[in-house]
Amino acid sequence: MYGVDVLQGTLTPRLDSFWSSKVAWSTEYTHLDEPAISIFNVRLTYHNEERDFEVVLGVTNLTDKEYFLQKTV
Repeated sequence: MYGVDVLQGTLTPRLDSFWSSKVAWSTEYTHLDEPAISIFNVRLTYHNEERDFEVVLGVTNLTDKEYFLQKTV
């Protein structure tokens, strides 16, 4: 496990990434194709020395971009 010792405990950072290649929604409407995307999530966890208490702060979609799950004509 990795982390930094601070304030009588440990602070552990975490970065997750999700990548998806280009999505072609239709062969007839290529202008609707979705380009490849990357989504980043960040998490910071604090554990006390006894490890019986933790505080977690997290951010999803760090770049605050919007992506379509479906497109219709």
